[in-house]
Amino acid sequence: MRRLSSIGFAILLIAGAAAETRTGPDINGKVMLRFQPIICVRAPCPAGTYTIEQDGKAVASVAHVVADPATPTDLQAVIAANLLSDALAIDGEIWIDRAGSMATILPRRVLPGEWKPVTAEPVVRTLTIVNKTGDVIRGVHLAPATADHWGPDLMGENIQTGESRVLTLPTADCDYEIRIVLGDRPAEELRRQDVCTTPTLTADRSGTIVQRGR
Repeated sequence: MRRLSSIGFAILLIAGAAAETRTGPDINGKVMLRFQPIICVRAPCPAGTYTIEQDGKAVASVAHVVADPATPTDLQAVIAANLLSDALAIDGEIWIDRAGSMATILPRRVLPGEWKPVTAEPVVRTLTIVNKTGDVIRGVHLAPATADHWGPDLMGENIQTGESRVLTLPTADCDYEIRIVLGDRPAEELRRQDVCTTPTLTADRSGTIVQRGR
């Protein structure tokens, strides 16, 4: 059976009234509820068990799951329709009786299936190079301060004097070493530049001037 009848669920709601007399919940937050049926050859088959997982780890196993009477009607419907499904995602409070046989749930949110994994958006940093060197900029090498080599030229087309260019940094680091290759002149290097607090760099030959090839 994959669904609870309305009568059966009503009984579970009445049983859940005990949660009102309890103090703090045993589990609070996002959990996964998984139902494991018991396979048998002849009816009546024994009931299966429910495993409650939090942060990918099993924290409890119970024979029965009930909804607290304070659970909103729309959430009750989702629970009723998915209680015997393979997975049910719940964000809320859960009480487990002393015998460890029943869990009472007061959810804030219920979703059929599993929570989608949370993936942080990648941090993309940029640096604006303003050319006030009086010469053409033929190349820009950007390397995190912890790197042991400059890496490739990231500039593309030349930056003419008086122009600016927005470059995408290769990592999300804040401290950068910057090498600016000028026309026929030595390269200008700037050390430990904080591109997070200062995302615009004016190249004006005030950095360290080094001979080409170093």
